[in-house]
Amino acid sequence: KYISERNEQYVEFDDDDLTKSLEGRCMIPLQGDSYVVAKTYNDKILINIRNYRKVAEKKYPTKQGVSLTLSRWLKLKSQKDYINSIFQLVTDGESVDEELIHLGGGVYVTLNSKYPNVDLRHFWKPEDSDKPVPTKRGIALNKIKWNKLCDVMTIMTDFVPELNNAIVCEYTH
Repeated sequence: KYISERNEQYVEFDDDDLTKSLEGRCMIPLQGDSYVVAKTYNDKILINIRNYRKVAEKKYPTKQGVSLTLSRWLKLKSQKDYINSIFQLVTDGESVDEELIHLGGGVYVTLNSKYPNVDLRHFWKPEDSDKPVPTKRGIALNKIKWNKLCDVMTIMTDFVPELNNAIVCEYTH
């Protein structure tokens, strides 16, 4: 129950939207408050890599994270070995210029020597620029989280069998 600001009486809060946002096929922990969640939203299957916060023993999704379509998930999975090789250079202290890997739909993986993370983030492209610009919508994965995400990539078809029939969009256009 929440207090209504208008008349300061208790009113019931409809939790259906919250319940729907939490329903999914799986909720696999990466580390701490970070999870991989596969769920259906607007008749599309999405795989979220997202931070969650805990309130009264329930976990709620935050804005920190990305939602990937099946095609973008497969693109991330296909680039896993390349990302691992660059990430290894970064964690070994090698100097690496910013590496951008486009997953589609404005979602990029970023790696560089300044920040020893695999950064999954939404970008946008200003009209007056050739280079995309990062937004606040995304998540930085440390080595432990990235390694767990790599493990999740191998088992995700158990939870989302539709991945077996999905096609990476760059192969279709």
